[in-house]
Amino acid sequence: NRQLKMDPDNVDLLNRKLLNLQEQARVGAMKIAELKKQQKELGEPEVGSAQWNKLQLEISKVESQMKVVDQTMNSTKK
Repeated sequence: NRQLKMDPDNVDLLNRKLLNLQEQARVGAMKIAELKKQQKELGEPEVGSAQWNKLQLEISKVESQMKVVDQTMNSTKK
């Protein structure tokens, strides 16, 4: 990131990096929504089941990845 910021000729690279991060954020949000939908479709009786827990673990994993993407986007914009 520092090298990109130091060289004004790299504005295009910064823009491409931001676009890539925005796409990752969009895809991550869609994945979380789909996983939560699947969890909801399991219904209340399945809360705590192996399948429900597997979905919850995947949701947590994607949310963690999204935090990293957000942090990277914020540091890139500075």
